[in-house]
Amino acid sequence: MFLNTAVWIKVMLAILIAFVVSFALTPVVKILAQKVGAMDVPGEARRVHDHPIPRMGGLAIFLGFLVSMLLFVDITQEVRGILIGSIIIVITGVIDDIVSLRAWTKFLIQILSAVIAVLHGVVINVVSNPNVFSSQEAIVLGWLAIPLTVLWIVGITNSVNLIDGLDGLAVGVSTISCVTILVVALLVSEPNVALIVAALAGACIGFMPYNLNPARIFMGDTGSLLLGYVLATVSVLGLFKFYAIVTFVVPVLALAVPLSDTLFAFCRRILHGQSPFHADRGHFHHKLMDLGLNQKQAVAILYAVSATLGLAAVVLTTKGTIRIALLILALLIATLLTTFVFFRFGVLDNWFHSVIAILIVFVISFLFTTVAANAIAIVGTNPVSGMTLMTLILSSLVLVSVGLSGTTGMTAALVIGGVVCTALSMAGGFITDLKIGYWLGTTPRKQEAWKFLGTFVAAATVAGVMIILNKSYGFVGEGALVAPQANAMAAVIQPLMTGGQTPWMLYFCGAALALVLTSIGVPALAFALGMFIPMELNAPLVVGGLVAWFVSGRSKDEGLNKARFDRGTLIASGFIAGGALMGVVSAVLKFVGVDWFLSGWASSNAAEWTGLAMYLVLIGYFAWHTLRAKKEE
Repeated sequence: MFLNTAVWIKVMLAILIAFVVSFALTPVVKILAQKVGAMDVPGEARRVHDHPIPRMGGLAIFLGFLVSMLLFVDITQEVRGILIGSIIIVITGVIDDIVSLRAWTKFLIQILSAVIAVLHGVVINVVSNPNVFSSQEAIVLGWLAIPLTVLWIVGITNSVNLIDGLDGLAVGVSTISCVTILVVALLVSEPNVALIVAALAGACIGFMPYNLNPARIFMGDTGSLLLGYVLATVSVLGLFKFYAIVTFVVPVLALAVPLSDTLFAFCRRILHGQSPFHADRGHFHHKLMDLGLNQKQAVAILYAVSATLGLAAVVLTTKGTIRIALLILALLIATLLTTFVFFRFGVLDNWFHSVIAILIVFVISFLFTTVAANAIAIVGTNPVSGMTLMTLILSSLVLVSVGLSGTTGMTAALVIGGVVCTALSMAGGFITDLKIGYWLGTTPRKQEAWKFLGTFVAAATVAGVMIILNKSYGFVGEGALVAPQANAMAAVIQPLMTGGQTPWMLYFCGAALALVLTSIGVPALAFALGMFIPMELNAPLVVGGLVAWFVSGRSKDEGLNKARFDRGTLIASGFIAGGALMGVVSAVLKFVGVDWFLSGWASSNAAEWTGLAMYLVLIGYFAWHTLRAKKEE
């Protein structure tokens, strides 16, 4: 059913017709709203607009939805009940947008509309068992079916109404929910349900250009109650039927953003001794704006959350290779969407520049991670630094060519470089982990689990570590941490972004030198690092290289030499990780005011001789432990 061409054609036509009707009628409805006095006048603290705006725009959504429904949907008894309930909801919304009905009056009308749908067969009779430890696969609701269905319909109807607080928020989140239900309905062979939500999605998309910030018209209760009611009833038809591959959480995930916001709002108001229908300024979108975000940023974040949860719902509906493919696609889309939102609302205030930036990230990450993984597998080194510098050069050239330069351009180029550098490091680290795991005798399954855990811990802590390092030592000025790579990257992009003279000749000379070094067997990366890394960092690298040369060339047996070299690499990796952790520990101690540094002792001759002695002991340990390696049979 999912790949049925005829069904997809009808779905696309349903979306198109609803879009055209809604888009064409919205200006007409706007004029009508102004004539009948359906205006949203700011005055309450929870309002975020500063001038009167027409509402009742949901009428255009309803008309687009209705026309598409009548043309493409099979009007069964259940669909007839949904249409009758929708008409009642829309009439109620129109009246409320003009004269403002009492909350309890609207609530009773919502219950009436829900009962009408239930009487026409829209009932949750059976759901899959959410208890994974139970042997019972399904739960038959019995006498609870009707009250739970009414509660679900009324709850979702109100939830969409409650999130309609920012320009484009409710209509956008509803569109994402429609697309989620559409895909799930096609996966479980429910074409009629798919056509219903396709019609609703098309109507929402047609209204969206008029409702995005700055909004020219609001959907009002006419639209928000309609969207909530249709989504609630259609989810009963398409998601709560018992399928082996549809779980209880699928409809909840599809409508998670409005549903969770409503639950929190009701609990918050009851705990404060208020009516659950009392309007306040405590919704998700209000909290995001209290954090300093503007309307567009808050809406974009809630869009991203809703889309991510919708993708999760679709993934849960699939199985086998389709699930794996969708999961990978979901993760990719979520990553790109998150990066795009960050670019658009955190760095760049321009849609075109944001699209260019995300395309650069996607293309370069895809190409360079493949090269990095291949380099690790073949030669054992990950060219992160060189590829990051190349990314900065390419991204700077592209951004300058589209008119983005200066401080904003440098920030965007550095963010792109950071994303690509992270992707390269993760790809290279994964291949390295596989190699080390092979030496240690572990299994890919265990490595996968620990890799996910390590990535999660690193992602959760790296920002805090960077802040502590900056607060404790700093990255610029006297006594700051040495950051030669960062300085090199800044030197590369600064002339490109500020209009200075770019040393292209030096770049070409460096590329030519790398080719020569590679042809004579000298690692170009190590050579380049030695040229710009400070001597205090260069000296131990040279000593480490001499130790590696000594232990890996003492035997005539190449297999034994390789085993020793690999063992030395493993030991060195452990020492590097330990040194990094101790550096973080020392920064944390300094950050909290614990000063154990013996400055007087550190500047004495005894300290220098002690340090040299410990360094020689460390070198001896490396050589001794590495020479104990045995050749693999």
